[in-house]
Amino acid sequence: MQRALGQQYISVAYKGAGPAVQDLLGGQLDAVATDLPSALQLVKSGQLRALAVVFPERIASLPDVPTMIELKQPEVDISPFTATMAPRDVPAEVVEKLAQASRAALNDPDVLKRIEGMGSVPTFLHGEEFKKFLDRQVQTYRTLIETGLLTTD
Repeated sequence: MQRALGQQYISVAYKGAGPAVQDLLGGQLDAVATDLPSALQLVKSGQLRALAVVFPERIASLPDVPTMIELKQPEVDISPFTATMAPRDVPAEVVEKLAQASRAALNDPDVLKRIEGMGSVPTFLHGEEFKKFLDRQVQTYRTLIETGLLTTD
């Protein structure tokens, strides 16, 4: 984000998005990088302004907000995700049942509407496809850390 904005900033650790967003609203912070569900309603009400999203494509809940890729910052593709996971030794038939239930839920228009309404992007990845996604996420974060673009300072 620093390179994308051409700015230097101080990273401040918060115990969750709620306190960070409250400090942004209160004027103690100039900007916050946070998960969208924590800020979406504030953006829609005009209390906050979304500058960019870190998804590869624009999202339905904020169609006018550009992606970091559009802002010429593809290395910031750190799409947030939620996953259903189980211990390694769970039988394959149980994993497949969970996958079928997840796929069915994501095919339900009411579920899709709720997910998109929270600012999330409903996507179903399973098996090797999900493993490849996780591998890309690990490589992205590894690169950000190794190049000093992501620090805990």
